[in-house]
Amino acid sequence: MLVSICRRPRAELRPFVSLLWATDGGPTPAAGACHELVLPSGAMHLSIRLGDSPVRLFKGSDQRATDLGTAVIGGVRESAFRKEVAGQRGSVGAMLWPGVAELLSNTPAGALAHRHTRLDDIWDHSWLAEVKERLEATSTSENRMLVLEEVLARRLPRVRGVDALIAHMLARLDQGSRVSDIVRESGFSHRYLARTFTQAVGIPPKSYQRLRRFNRALDHLHRSATMSLAEVAAAHRYADQAHMSREFLRFTGLTPGNYRRIAPADARHVVIPNDVVGGQLCSIRDGTRRADRPGNNQENSLVRP
Repeated sequence: MLVSICRRPRAELRPFVSLLWATDGGPTPAAGACHELVLPSGAMHLSIRLGDSPVRLFKGSDQRATDLGTAVIGGVRESAFRKEVAGQRGSVGAMLWPGVAELLSNTPAGALAHRHTRLDDIWDHSWLAEVKERLEATSTSENRMLVLEEVLARRLPRVRGVDALIAHMLARLDQGSRVSDIVRESGFSHRYLARTFTQAVGIPPKSYQRLRRFNRALDHLHRSATMSLAEVAAAHRYADQAHMSREFLRFTGLTPGNYRRIAPADARHVVIPNDVVGGQLCSIRDGTRRADRPGNNQENSLVRP
């Protein structure tokens, strides 16, 4: 297994960064496993790998990988993605709060959503190379997180947090408020709020709220092996178990029952055995989030591209 450590960032970064993480080097995490299905968390993430081993992602059951280099920023997604898991020297990264994308990258979240983007496409190449060199010269995972903190502090503007309107909408949506109620309270038009939110967060308000509810149900399933699926669905205000199952399949390509049988060690990282990737895995497609029969922790569970 890759050994991971994580912690909250220093105080001035907390309005923007929810979590810092780092891994040391290590082999493939399970015997015979070569790929990992990463479930959508609702967060944007940034990752820099040590060495020359690139991030390699796959679409659906296609065995041809997309090589994204060693430094990427992953936008908010509504579908799982599949990545290659192989021996690597380690990596360091951060999970970002919604609404931070443009502050960090000068790129609207909508342009980064549903995809992984090379950091050298949005950050100065020579400056990024200098950051990578500093990380390579740092001996421990904890010290690499300190370097990344310094890098993020230099990139972010001197503001207190995300836009007040976006922060208000995020809070109300997390409370379960209807979008129509938020629109009425704001005094703005539905079109204006939806466009502003999507530019800042990457997905529309209703999609964000559905993804947040899915993640709460996912955490519940991951924590509890005894509560029935119907009880989990009721606890998270789905219409019924079938409704939750449809949403689960939409976001992950897995049914809740399959997910529970796999029992992944990390809530959002599902190791896929070689024989499943090569044969039984049908179609986990960007946008449609559908798989037929793969053989197969908390809110800030690590997202490690």
